[in-house]
Amino acid sequence: MKAVAGLAAAACWLLGATAQAAGDSPTVIVLRGQVKDAVTSEAAARVQGELVAAGFRVVILPAAGADTEGELESAGRELAPVAAFAIVVRPSSGAEIWVTDRVKHSTVIEHAQLSGDRNREAEILAVRAVELLKASLAELWIPDSSPATAKPPVQPTAERPAAPRPAPVESPEPAAPRAPYAEGLGVGVGAGVVDGAGAIGATWAPTAQISYGTPSGLGARATFAMALPNTLTATAGSARIDQQLATLEVVQVFWPRGAVAPFACAGAGVQHLRVDGKGAPPYFGLVSDEWSVLASAGAGIGVPLLAQWSFVAQGRAALGFPQTTIRIGSTEVARLDAPTLLLDAGILAVFR
Repeated sequence: MKAVAGLAAAACWLLGATAQAAGDSPTVIVLRGQVKDAVTSEAAARVQGELVAAGFRVVILPAAGADTEGELESAGRELAPVAAFAIVVRPSSGAEIWVTDRVKHSTVIEHAQLSGDRNREAEILAVRAVELLKASLAELWIPDSSPATAKPPVQPTAERPAAPRPAPVESPEPAAPRAPYAEGLGVGVGAGVVDGAGAIGATWAPTAQISYGTPSGLGARATFAMALPNTLTATAGSARIDQQLATLEVVQVFWPRGAVAPFACAGAGVQHLRVDGKGAPPYFGLVSDEWSVLASAGAGIGVPLLAQWSFVAQGRAALGFPQTTIRIGSTEVARLDAPTLLLDAGILAVFR
């Protein structure tokens, strides 16, 4: 026992002399157990390499294993270490990573479960140990990219030309916000169906409109619809009916910057019916023009497409006054006393 004590004292003296020769590099003690295994040995070797790369002097001392905390606080005291580190494997609970800060007199312990993959376990233990050491020695840890460890730049020569500079990466420009739907002066065309609620029947009708919209979605428009001619017949003859509608409406667009912009509309206008009658003897035909004042309301959606172009689909109901009655001879063939429905879709072009 005296011989062992003498050898230990001699080893400590040699370590102290080595510390003085090493300069001012801070010292970290690494305790290694008497029973070594591949996982802890490889993990300790990796940690030692990280410590050396960060500017520390690493001293490896044997650990008895009876009192890990006590040994971490006292081992290598004559070397004035800034920290002590050890990895202890417990058969029942896995591995324990111990880091003692000799300056702050604090000890941190982290537990790690071993999965059976030696390379993976060693890597996990080393990474966690280095993280604990970095947290404890943040003031002394020198990053690899710091001026103290960075290599001087290589000067270009004829044999070693300068490396090309990487091309600058241009950050993508942010996408411009979507312009409000129908903002500005607009012109639209489309096609739809005019249905006099069963009085005359449904007929196709081309439509046109002129509009003006504001960024808030509030706007106004004038709409024109011309129904294709429809013919009604009776015993006394027939009547060709031409129908035109014109309305001036206020439009409110909801979510004008959305991918789909719903809107509501309401207004007033006029309806013209031209009735061209042809009578069967003894009846004769007459031509008459009937005018009505309209009140209209409806709703629809606008879908912005490309640039200033948008797709529009809508439905409106218009009620005329006074009511119009169409007779062939003594037979009433149509009475427009119900709302006229106009369903149409088309394209709107806006000029901002």
